[in-house]
Amino acid sequence: MCCMEKVLQLLNSISPLSPALESHLQHILKRNSFQKDSYLLQAGQVSNCIHYIELGLVRGFYYNGAQEINIWFMQAGNVVISAVSFMRQVKSSQYIQAVEDCITWSITYQQLQDIYKRYPEFNLHRATLIEKCFVASKKWQRMLSLNSA
Repeated sequence: MCCMEKVLQLLNSISPLSPALESHLQHILKRNSFQKDSYLLQAGQVSNCIHYIELGLVRGFYYNGAQEINIWFMQAGNVVISAVSFMRQVKSSQYIQAVEDCITWSITYQQLQDIYKRYPEFNLHRATLIEKCFVASKKWQRMLSLNSA
C-alpha cells in the first residue's frame, strides 16, 4: 500500500468513510515533501495544515533561551499538528521540523472546517485523531522528561 491509500486506511480504520467523503478527500489531500531539517511549522506562524506522515520522522520543539527543548517525535503512520495553533488559528509557540526526509499528506484548516459541515460523520474521525495525538504527545513528553531528569 502506498501514498494516499495509507491516509484513507487510517481514517477507514476509525470508521468507514462514505464514498462521497472518500472521493472528496482524494481530491483535496495534498502531497508534501520536506527535506531533513526543514520546517513544517515555525514559532510565530499560524498552523494552517494538519499532516499525516507517510514517510520519515518529525519532531516538535521550542526554545528555552538558546536551548532546544524537544516536546515529541512522530514517525510514519502518525498525524502531526501544533494543536493549539491549528485549532484556535493562533501563532504557534513551537517548531515542527523534519528529522529526516519526509513525505506527508496535508489538509488545510479551512478544508477541514468545510468537511465537518458537509460530512458530519467525520466528527468521529476528528475526535479519535485528536485523542490519538494527545496521548502520543503526552507519552513523548513523559519519556523526554524522564530522560532529562
